[in-house]
Amino acid sequence: MRTPIFDNILVSTRHLYERVRTCKGISVLALVRVQKQKARLVLGCLIGVCMLSACSDRGGLESDWQRYQGRLTHLLNEDTASPSPTPMPIMPRSGDMRIEIDRLSINLLDSFRLDRCRLGQVIAQRNSALGNVQSTSARLRYELDSMLAIEECLATQVAEDPRLVELLSEALAHKRQTLPLYIDQVLTRSDEFRHAMRAANRTLVVGDAPGYDATLAALSYFATLFESALNGDTDAINLAPYNNHMQHLAQSDFLPRYWRTMQQNAAWLEQLNLTLTDAGDKIGCRPPSIPERATYLHNVMMNIFAAEIQPALARWSMYHSDLAPVLAQLRDYSVQGAWHAYVDELIAEGSHADHVALRTLRHARLWQAALAQCNMQPGRN
Repeated sequence: MRTPIFDNILVSTRHLYERVRTCKGISVLALVRVQKQKARLVLGCLIGVCMLSACSDRGGLESDWQRYQGRLTHLLNEDTASPSPTPMPIMPRSGDMRIEIDRLSINLLDSFRLDRCRLGQVIAQRNSALGNVQSTSARLRYELDSMLAIEECLATQVAEDPRLVELLSEALAHKRQTLPLYIDQVLTRSDEFRHAMRAANRTLVVGDAPGYDATLAALSYFATLFESALNGDTDAINLAPYNNHMQHLAQSDFLPRYWRTMQQNAAWLEQLNLTLTDAGDKIGCRPPSIPERATYLHNVMMNIFAAEIQPALARWSMYHSDLAPVLAQLRDYSVQGAWHAYVDELIAEGSHADHVALRTLRHARLWQAALAQCNMQPGRN
């Protein structure tokens, strides 16, 4: 189990729990005088609104930050100010990332001769109607599969024909030479990766976020696949999961919502650090005089921050520590500086995730200072 970032100041911790908002009972006494059909309609609408409210509020990041801020500003007599998020990095335009790649063709007669091995089928699929409109990600898979098929073909009776051996050897050398460009185009221009690397409008929920494990697995698969292919380790290339992992990146909203979450967290922490600065002085803790409000402040720290927000921050920090190295490895497989810079803005020093880590540590120290000034400990008093 991972150690949360605040373990240095929190003597006791609580298990993370998900808050489930429930709707209060709805009185129908006021409806009995109207027609039964209308009463049922109104009641159904009220129940529907209540259910929608429960679903939309459940695990909401914004509502938790707002509640936490409201309690703090009330106790510290501070004005409530909205956070000011810094802008998300701007993804380079797909057209600006386009690279022209030299193609190598095999004439029709030679392709017929290659039907004696799997390469002939691979070439035929590429020349089909669907093959002519391949997506960026599908084209990379074809390039990888054709490299494997060429090596397989060279190990068959086709190798008895010196001219075909020369042809295939040239084709294999060309594919190895252009492979970094095809990988770059998948990373910078494919719909799947561009979706995953662009922030969504919504944040993650405070509880466990579905899609994390599958996203990390997909990114790790491609990082390993690209490394094996570029190093010529064809025995380690497994294309069976390729399409499923690409589909996950195209459909999952985990990573897009994660980018937005870190942006919002950084902004909220910045604002709340201003609020919590000199908190001991603001509530009048001047030992030996400790006002009653110090107890309320302690309760806010334990019941909201330590019990709810801090575990969520620790979880999101764990996501970053797992994702950043894999994303950095994938970043390095791009040959374009503009893409390197964009990924760095998402994961490296100065990113929203980096700001969250620094501001979280600052927030913990502010709490530590406030409680110490009020002669209180992070645990129960």
